[in-house]
Amino acid sequence: MEFTSSIESASPKTGMSETVACAIIEGISSVREDEELQDFVVEVEGKEFKCHRLILSACSGFFRGLLRSGMKESKEQRTKLEGFSEEIFKAILDSLYTGNGNLTQNNMLSVWIAVDHLQIPFLCKLCTDFIEANISVENVLPVWQVAKQMQSLIVVETCETFVKRNTSIENCEQIYVTARLLGCDSVVSHVREFVKANYDAVTKSDVLYCLTENDLLEVIESQDLIVSSEDVVVESILTWVKVRNYQVKNEREDVFKKRRSQHSGFYSKEIHTIGLDTIGSDQNDVQKNFRVSNKAFRKEALHDMVKSVLDSIIKSTSPASEVDSETLRLKNPARLLSATRLCLVTSGCLKTLSRDPLIRSNKESTQLVMDAALYQSIGGRHGQWPNAAIHRHYSDFVNVGVMAHRSGKFLALSSCDAKFKLKKMPISPFMNSCISVHLISYLTDLYAVKEYCGNSVLYVFAKDLWREVTTIHGTGWLGVAHEEYMYLFNSSNQKVKRIDPKQLNTCLEDVTCFPGTTAVVNACSLDVSVLAFCSEMINGLEETAVYSLDTRSQTWTRLDNMNGPAEHVVVFKQGAVIYLLQQNGNLWEIQRNEGKAVIIKFVEVLWDFRYKLYGAIALHDKLYIFGGDKAAKPSHKQWPTSSKSFSGIKIAGSLLKWSNIVPAVLHKSILTPVSSMAAST
Repeated sequence: MEFTSSIESASPKTGMSETVACAIIEGISSVREDEELQDFVVEVEGKEFKCHRLILSACSGFFRGLLRSGMKESKEQRTKLEGFSEEIFKAILDSLYTGNGNLTQNNMLSVWIAVDHLQIPFLCKLCTDFIEANISVENVLPVWQVAKQMQSLIVVETCETFVKRNTSIENCEQIYVTARLLGCDSVVSHVREFVKANYDAVTKSDVLYCLTENDLLEVIESQDLIVSSEDVVVESILTWVKVRNYQVKNEREDVFKKRRSQHSGFYSKEIHTIGLDTIGSDQNDVQKNFRVSNKAFRKEALHDMVKSVLDSIIKSTSPASEVDSETLRLKNPARLLSATRLCLVTSGCLKTLSRDPLIRSNKESTQLVMDAALYQSIGGRHGQWPNAAIHRHYSDFVNVGVMAHRSGKFLALSSCDAKFKLKKMPISPFMNSCISVHLISYLTDLYAVKEYCGNSVLYVFAKDLWREVTTIHGTGWLGVAHEEYMYLFNSSNQKVKRIDPKQLNTCLEDVTCFPGTTAVVNACSLDVSVLAFCSEMINGLEETAVYSLDTRSQTWTRLDNMNGPAEHVVVFKQGAVIYLLQQNGNLWEIQRNEGKAVIIKFVEVLWDFRYKLYGAIALHDKLYIFGGDKAAKPSHKQWPTSSKSFSGIKIAGSLLKWSNIVPAVLHKSILTPVSSMAAST
């Protein structure tokens, strides 16, 4: 491609016609070799170029300033340019004298840098136009680096758009490293999204190991991560940590060997970027220089920029402080493992983790593995999920809150941000004569206690169908999943029954009677105990009484009362923490002290008005509340949007004529999305 078409039919500034402009160019070209009129010499790489001061100063801001400065070069009528090649300077002169000059993909960056340095705007424009038209997978990274250094926003944006559209497993590492080097957050973010969408393939390449810890953390904690198995995520983290720790150990040895006086020189050699020293190089030289920079930056990326390491070492006075440098610290797997869905990995993966020396040597990591193993053995059946048990968006399963409508037409589900109803829901289990429905979640199964005609029927939802389990005499039953059983409490006769979900053909077993004087309004599981809540009047004030049932000895213990009514109290979990929320907004935490006694600790007041509660779910540190009818819904000004315990608080649905809400994990194949709760009714 040539430096042509720079003169249009009429100049917008002068109105000069194309004929006149071409004639002037021809005249200038004809006197180029006329030694009698040559009045300035430019020396490049030992070769002298005889030029005309008028042409140089008219076209180049650099030469204009030089020739007007009164400096030695102006008086001696000659100058020497360093960092330029003979070929590149000749090409520039050709364009100035003839309007022609060859731009190729091999020399375009060198010419661009040179004309930018010489301040020749119209040639800079021709270079950027040519570069933008000829960006390819092969040259985009060095072009991007040069454009960033030269602050050419147009070319930088073109390069960034190009790499975003052409990212692949093969070039992802180089794109990421370059983006980090150039401080391009949008491309770094794009690479993270690419890694999320192609995680399986990424783990089989070197891409993963160039990611910084923070970038990898953002990838693995994302709900949008697509991966064949959570085992792959955990295994890749272990490999990443081991690779990084090996690299950090090697870097420590290198740093300790360097003398303090060598630090500044070491840094300048490592961080080599394309500058005037590359002017005149062909594209291969540019690529070579880019690889040097790329290699150096990889070194930086391994420990969050070499410069910060060296600066900290220069300021330090002892090897101990060098070892404590954040950038040279061995990586702790616990931070990354805590962001995974560790509760959803296979038992085989957990066994491998428990035996891995890296995990065994780290107390935090060992505890994470133990918690996941405990969750898989008994935790899932108790309801809410820790963050490590929340399925990603790609999964065939979804974590939802389940509610049964009193009309009996269907069972509706809510995953808080989306709402569903069950597919193929038969009408018969919940007929219009139904008085109420109470739901129980056990492992991945749903159970419902339906009341009608003075009795109750227990149903289980399995294989997309509701199946009757047994009839329970009386009404007012509510249940809770605990260890191997489901416990059922009766509001009228204080009886407590249990059934083994693995043996549904067996009869309900009477285990004990509730010792309280009023009906149980809610219950929850706490390790070896079941806690039951009821209302009591104390000195004319309604309080919430709490009783603890040791399910191994079948003995009851009376705990301290809580201020406020028990009616419509809801219990929910956030990870391993069990909360109790009253309709007056009081939030309590249920825990055991060091002596293993159950204590109920006041946490905070979420609101100061009464709101009829039917359920609550904590998901990703946000609290979703299901409560009274729409008419009773408080205004936005009254309703809290967050608290010290939750990053967000949201009314997720109105439960007028609905059952309690229970957390469950269901297969997406049995769910049908609905736009709103109103639409689903």
